This record gives sequence, C-alpha cells and structure tokens, in this order.
Amino acid sequence: MTETEFWHSTPRYFRARQRAQIERFRTGWEQSRFLAFNVVKTVDSENYFRTVTDIILFPWDATPEPLFKPISEAELKPFSDEADEVLKKTNPAAWEAFMKAKAEKEAHQ
Repeated sequence: MTETEFWHSTPRYFRARQRAQIERFRTGWEQSRFLAFNVVKTVDSENYFRTVTDIILFPWDATPEPLFKPISEAELKPFSDEADEVLKKTNPAAWEAFMKAKAEKEAHQ
C-alpha cells in the first residue's frame, strides 16, 4: 500500500487490507510447515511427527485461555444474597415475585 493509498483509504478498508496481509503471512508459514512435515515424514521411521503441529507450533495454533474462570456456587452465594437484599430494598414488589418464583422452582426440584 502506498502512502497515497493509505491516506485515501477508510479505516474499514485499511483494516481489511491489514487482515489480508496477516492472512498471507500465516498462509506462507502454514505452507512451509506443511512441506517440512511431508519431507520429514518420509524419513521418520519412529513416527515422531504425527501432525503438522509436531514440527512447530505457531502462536495462532494455541488454544485461547478462557475469558472467565468457573465460579463455584459457594463463591457465588454471597453475591446472590447481596443482590437479593438490594432488590428487596429498591423494588419490593419485584423481590416478592422473584422469591415466589424461586420457592416454586425449589419445590419442583
């Protein structure tokens, strides 16, 4: 992309070009890894390389960390109780309906 093209492009167009460039970069590395895997696989008598990621693991191959850690019910209970108290003070009618629905749910379980 020339400087003139850059200054005449919209942010959306620039981001699309950027993503395309990243994809071309990754594709090149993926092709190189695939070729290396097939070359090594022909002489690999011990079957050490079973998948292409055994050759090299790229950062985009890693599984992302979960955004949130699981929370146990024991950890969540104080928050839930506090939220119930706030609801009781701010909207008693809604709290009554909520507690009634909660009791009915527990009765069915």
